[in-house]
Amino acid sequence: YVPTTVPGVRLPSVILGDGSFLHDLLGPWFTLLAVGTVPDDGLVAAATARGMPLAVLRVDDPAAETVYGQGLQVLVRPDQHIAWRGRVVAAPEAVIARALGWPAHG
Repeated sequence: YVPTTVPGVRLPSVILGDGSFLHDLLGPWFTLLAVGTVPDDGLVAAATARGMPLAVLRVDDPAAETVYGQGLQVLVRPDQHIAWRGRVVAAPEAVIARALGWPAHG
């Protein structure tokens, strides 16, 4: 097994440096996980505009960076599968719409 953050797979489990499990820190609905970077304001605003509950979790931990990648943002669904990942969000509204299963426009 090689941990990956490819969209569609379950978020790999990571034990952080303080002994906590990253999965225990995820929100109850969608979570934007920002690993070694600042969460994208556009993605947060797009989620808010769609009425999508979104927890934002910024993690600066070497264990997380080893598994998830430094500077990467990962949108995690409530079932802990990855909906989207990237460093730059070119079309945040489209990312949120797709994660919710809605058309990008409308």
